[in-house]
Amino acid sequence: MTSPALLPLAALALAACIEPAHDRSGVTGKRASFDRADAAPFLVASAQPERPVRATFGGAVQLLGYDLTPPKIVPGQPVRVTLYFKCLDELPSDWRVFVHLDDPAGRAPRINADHDVAGGRFPLDAWKRGDVVRDAFAFVPTTDAAALDLWLGFYRGDDRLPVDAASLDGARTDGQNRVLAGALTVR
Repeated sequence: MTSPALLPLAALALAACIEPAHDRSGVTGKRASFDRADAAPFLVASAQPERPVRATFGGAVQLLGYDLTPPKIVPGQPVRVTLYFKCLDELPSDWRVFVHLDDPAGRAPRINADHDVAGGRFPLDAWKRGDVVRDAFAFVPTTDAAALDLWLGFYRGDDRLPVDAASLDGARTDGQNRVLAGALTVR
């Protein structure tokens, strides 16, 4: 039997274990206190990606397209992908980018290139409405597939930002809250 004097302490301990709901005012404080100088290498005035794609995630983040270097993939050689995003609305929490490079024929294993946007230096919950963000990452393909489908989206734990189907222009979705941004040719 619990002593009545211990009940307030037990309630306080229990409350400390409950994860608080996302507090938009706390995020606004984080966004306001974020040192935008750290984000300078990732902010661009506008984006003219070599491969334009339009898709919006969660009504908040718009994929504008991507650049690919080199334009044709050579197995065993590094490939750099630069994604361009526009912040349409501020997000109350941080999300990571997932990237799936799939063999459309289904013979080669998936290449995962999941990552934090801007190497973790400019998280999504620090973005402000109107920001245009450049996010580059690299992968080394080890496949003999003729092409790789570039699928991407945003995730946090087991959750994914939903794809706004009405926003798709030059892309398609597979119903798994990811967007097919394009097919990459492999030599």
